[in-house]
Amino acid sequence: MTTAASNLIFIAALAGFSGATLAWGISRLHRERWQFLAAIPRSRRSDGSWRCVNITYYGALTAFACVCAVALGATLLSALGVGAAPSLFLVCALLAICVPAAKIVAVIVERNFFRFTVGGAAFSGIVCAPLVAALAGFLFREDGAGAEAFPVVPACAALAAAYAFGEGVGRLACLSYGCCYGRKIATLRSAAARKFFSALAVRFDGECKKAVYAGGCGGEALVPVQAMSAIVNTGTALASTALLASGSPRAALIFAVAGTQLWRFFSEFLRDDDRGKGKISSYQKMALVAVAWTVAAALVFGDGGAGTPARPPVLAEGLRIFLSPATILALQALFAAVLVYTGTSRMTTSTARFSVVRSRI
Repeated sequence: MTTAASNLIFIAALAGFSGATLAWGISRLHRERWQFLAAIPRSRRSDGSWRCVNITYYGALTAFACVCAVALGATLLSALGVGAAPSLFLVCALLAICVPAAKIVAVIVERNFFRFTVGGAAFSGIVCAPLVAALAGFLFREDGAGAEAFPVVPACAALAAAYAFGEGVGRLACLSYGCCYGRKIATLRSAAARKFFSALAVRFDGECKKAVYAGGCGGEALVPVQAMSAIVNTGTALASTALLASGSPRAALIFAVAGTQLWRFFSEFLRDDDRGKGKISSYQKMALVAVAWTVAAALVFGDGGAGTPARPPVLAEGLRIFLSPATILALQALFAAVLVYTGTSRMTTSTARFSVVRSRI
């Protein structure tokens, strides 16, 4: 089988997985049933009931998106010939930057200690990725070769495609929690826009959905921003992966970042949640800066020279990384950590009462 055919099969399989996942999520997750995954009893109340800590589907879906992104990134890096040690360094370093940034940026921009922001995490990761990749090249250089021998741009392209994939799948978490919600269709000025979005509208059920308790949008027809973002970002990931597979890492890098960040800039005009003061939000400004930074980085940093394969990468060969039990265990640990970090709800509470079914004794 030729490299082109093998890569086409890989991308088609990835597209099939993405399509099935998004179709399932977009059709279900706006319902009240899909907000809470579990309620864990924490303290007993005087009336015999228990005060619980809620674990959300938002956390589970965010963890799933992180695992998907890391798995794709690891596959692409492996296919590019980047060794296990530098790949692990890249992934761990960026996770160490992005996961805390999701809360830190929310505190700085939104003055809220109980939220997470994907926009802030993405901006931090995009800015730091070329620098981290260059550092990886320096730390893991071989035979005295300098950092210029490390495929910085291809590695960043692989990470950018992985980020776009995680961003797309991760928007399902927003559907589940009801955050990042769109404007009420009735408020759109354009009659054509109202007609177009009416057929695609999303309606949130349940008083604990953010669109309901923060936006007062219970039962309202809203612009389906989360669903559109999921589709656009996942499509961007697939296209970027295809460009990388064709041997165009710079185009893949710029396309992945420009596609996700320009969509973020545009889509915020369709959103109705609090994005800060001003017509142009801080997150929109970050998105534009991220695009400019990426274009500059793609021109400044090297493609690796001898460290870059002479032929286009065979993406399926990158799947060999999953033959290692360590890889599987690492992904499981990542899922558990992100689930606990983002899935433990601080905005909701619940009460449980336990009793014995006497007829079954």
